[in-house]
Amino acid sequence: MTRAARPGTHRFSFFTGADTRQVWAMLTSAGNSTAYFHGFDISTSWRPGAPIRFRGSSDPDAAPPVLTGSVLCVQPRSRLSFYFSSGPGDPRTYTTWELRPSTSGTVVQLQVDQVDCLDTVTDAEDTWLPVLAALQELLSPHGQARPG
Repeated sequence: MTRAARPGTHRFSFFTGADTRQVWAMLTSAGNSTAYFHGFDISTSWRPGAPIRFRGSSDPDAAPPVLTGSVLCVQPRSRLSFYFSSGPGDPRTYTTWELRPSTSGTVVQLQVDQVDCLDTVTDAEDTWLPVLAALQELLSPHGQARPG
């Protein structure tokens, strides 16, 4: 599901039978992101203000980060916000993951704000729907990696 709230803002969501603890672990545990975030390994302490680095390899010495940014908000099992960009003068992309428990699982919502780069709905869907689909698959009972 996609709907733009304002230019440069895109919202996506899905439902999973996994509980919020499992979804949170998938989003924040080291090494998990390569399976759903376009092959990028995300490294950070997940504390507000902490730097965040996206590498194409899980080995921090193998390559310099492709994207860098900062953690903005961490509310365990509820909300996770951060921004990233490909360089100091490049536009920032702000992402906010929100988890809402339901009686049979979790509603996962992602809001992406690209304030300085007004991409089209199609561009946003091409970038972010594969991320959500891979995450949803990983969290499914038959997924390849079930968080513990």
